[in-house]
Amino acid sequence: MLCKVTKFFLIYTQTNKKFFKKKDAIKKLLVIKKLYLCKMNNYRMKIKRILFHTLMMALGFVLFCNCKSMQELKNLQKCEFEFINVSDFEYAGVQFNNIRSINDITPKNVNQIIAATASKTTKISFTINVKVSNQSDSWATVNGMKWILYRNGSKLLGGDLSTPFSIEPHCSGIIMLRSSITPSLRGKTAPLQQIFKYYQNIIGLNDGELPNLNLKIKPVVDKTVLPYITLKLN
Repeated sequence: MLCKVTKFFLIYTQTNKKFFKKKDAIKKLLVIKKLYLCKMNNYRMKIKRILFHTLMMALGFVLFCNCKSMQELKNLQKCEFEFINVSDFEYAGVQFNNIRSINDITPKNVNQIIAATASKTTKISFTINVKVSNQSDSWATVNGMKWILYRNGSKLLGGDLSTPFSIEPHCSGIIMLRSSITPSLRGKTAPLQQIFKYYQNIIGLNDGELPNLNLKIKPVVDKTVLPYITLKLN
């Protein structure tokens, strides 16, 4: 651009000698060059200031997020997790909450269960309840949770909780992990009895003993995934 300006003034002085003398034209050209360079320097300085402020804002945001994440991690480390129970056992629309023996299932529900087992695609659903006690002086937040349920030492199923969960300082809350599994119906045993056996093994036994269930959970804070914590059914 500077070369074009110079060329323009040289042509202009040659074609308009009545108005400009050669020395005056050179002086004016030098002044314009100086103004142009000054303007470009100011423009560069402005761009540098904008880039500097943008960088500082981005750096401040990153530091703020890191500090917040570290604080949330510290708060969560002060939390206690407890495997409470498994509830809301359901199959083919039949709730098993208050069923203590297979004779408690109504004839209507028996027909529903038998009809559902014929398709071999209907899933058993239930809720795993985990109690979280926040011992810190600040809110504790669980952004997500990976979990695995074991029965008699063998993996039964696993899943991910993606919904954030927050607990007030010195308070407790229940994280409900809704789960489902397709039952494996084999052998000569009647399908109804097999479904009821699943219920006994997951919810509880007739003699009042707790099922041998263990739950491994891996809480997520922001993008930090903590190690697995093993919880035994209480």
